[in-house]
Amino acid sequence: QEIVKLLDVFNALQLTSFDEEAIKNVTIEAIEDALSKESVILDGFIISMLKEQLNKEPFSLNLHDDDFVEGEILKIVRAAKAMGITNFEAIEINPETLTIAQVTDAIDIGSIVINRVVAQKIAEQLNVDIPEEKVNLAYYTVHRGETLLHPELSESEMNKMVQILGDLDDPEEPKQLTELTEFEVDSFDIDQMITVVGHESIIIHALISQQIKDNETVKVPSRAYEDNDPANQIKQNEILGLLHSVKAGGIDNVGGLTSEVVDSITMEKLIAMIDVNSAIINATLSNQILQVSNLTNEMNTLIVPDDALDSTYEEIELAYIEINEVETKNLFIALKEGGISKIDDLNTFSEQITLGNTRAMLFVDVGDPEKGTVSKIMHATISSEIIKVYTSFEISVPDVAYLDVGSEYLKATEINSILNAIKTMDTSGNVDDHIRINSFTPGSTSTVGASILKALLDEESSLLDRMISKAVIKSNLATPQSMDGSEEDVKREELVNLAQAMTYLGIESIEEFISQLSINTIKGLEYEEFDEVIDVYKEDNETFNERFEGLTIISEQIITVFKDFTVFEANGYNFEDEATAKEDLQSAFNLLKLFP
Repeated sequence: QEIVKLLDVFNALQLTSFDEEAIKNVTIEAIEDALSKESVILDGFIISMLKEQLNKEPFSLNLHDDDFVEGEILKIVRAAKAMGITNFEAIEINPETLTIAQVTDAIDIGSIVINRVVAQKIAEQLNVDIPEEKVNLAYYTVHRGETLLHPELSESEMNKMVQILGDLDDPEEPKQLTELTEFEVDSFDIDQMITVVGHESIIIHALISQQIKDNETVKVPSRAYEDNDPANQIKQNEILGLLHSVKAGGIDNVGGLTSEVVDSITMEKLIAMIDVNSAIINATLSNQILQVSNLTNEMNTLIVPDDALDSTYEEIELAYIEINEVETKNLFIALKEGGISKIDDLNTFSEQITLGNTRAMLFVDVGDPEKGTVSKIMHATISSEIIKVYTSFEISVPDVAYLDVGSEYLKATEINSILNAIKTMDTSGNVDDHIRINSFTPGSTSTVGASILKALLDEESSLLDRMISKAVIKSNLATPQSMDGSEEDVKREELVNLAQAMTYLGIESIEEFISQLSINTIKGLEYEEFDEVIDVYKEDNETFNERFEGLTIISEQIITVFKDFTVFEANGYNFEDEATAKEDLQSAFNLLKLFP
């Protein structure tokens, strides 16, 4: 029976003699047809021929007869045919001519031997350092107890690679197997890479991890590495998180994540990128923010306070300082609310902090300024801008204006009051929502009228009170009693009383108070108005004995005018007597009112 089969083989192969050299020159298609004759002798010849070729370089597979299980020879022939091999004269797997589609088609046939050959070639193409503990999971290095000269992909890794090859191929532009040699995360679009990484190939993981590390723009924090050690690979889920974040930012691939691109991404997309919760993206965006902050250059407008930084970072190098993820998102939301479109705009941020967008960036509710979520960076930055303007007029910031002792933040109520003051003090109609807050002029409180002064005092702001105090001191109105030991602050009661007195007296401004106060303006007061402005410290309707507690700035100024009025001197009034000063003032005023 075998003789008959062998004759059929001779006929199918059109051979006149039967030896290995003759069979090597027969086409693959003819051998496939001949194998259907089920000749044991033909199988033996092919096995012997394949062992001779595949057990030596460049393959060195260490094949044995029993590696050729039933049906294996036919699978080998069909797989070879799928890869474009025309005969067995010289089995060659050339990555430069072999397409990914041919490889996947061959692998799908399921030949153990051919799959080993392909696994070896793919391993050669993907030359990458694998962590020692993962090498045995990614490669086979021994066959039948003999060390292979050329490692092959493990079965698990091979299965993943087949899926990956299918994902990377493009039917319209077939890719060569050499694409794997040049495998770069930047060479494929983001959706392809998300799919590829999802297969969890050990080798591809190692390749992509190293390429991400090599990207100068991408910052990888310690927590993104396996075991939190930068010497290790980046975690699988962190690579996926990075890819999803890049996609959310509308970037085609990881290579597109350059510092220039990051600077130009819209705030909406930056927020979407942060929402993916990628540690790598947060560190990368954080680094971009820090580059335009005071931590890089103290002249930069953007202020990053210590409590906005991740407390787990103790290194002092800028590359290892990271803004807290919640704060990064809060900052982007604040900037978006303020009409700031991209990170690059922060280079000129001081020119973009306006009356119209400051509250929006701080989430300040005019009715309830302390309510709402505030970006710490934005809060510190706006506080800094106000403080710079404030102190440029040689006015120090009161301790009580800060949120906490030693804080970099002004209270939201104080910021709100300053914003209100900018509009309140606009007497020329030049202020609109586009005016920069750093154009505010604190020194002008000395020239405003009583109604504006009252409006400023109604804010109950320590910043505004000190501004007004500065004007009072500069205009020589302040007294030791009114300052009560302070060098910069006039008592609030005194300021309120001063504004009220200016209203009653018709005095135009603080700086003109002394020049405009006269016997005639005092005489124009009603009796109850006079009593009010000299009684600001009165504890009750009856008690008033001590000058220190009782006499006001207004009392002192009226006394100054009264001293020059000879009628009072002639009638024996003594305004220097602390015990009787107030009574003498009231009596003198009553006398003054009698004059025509």
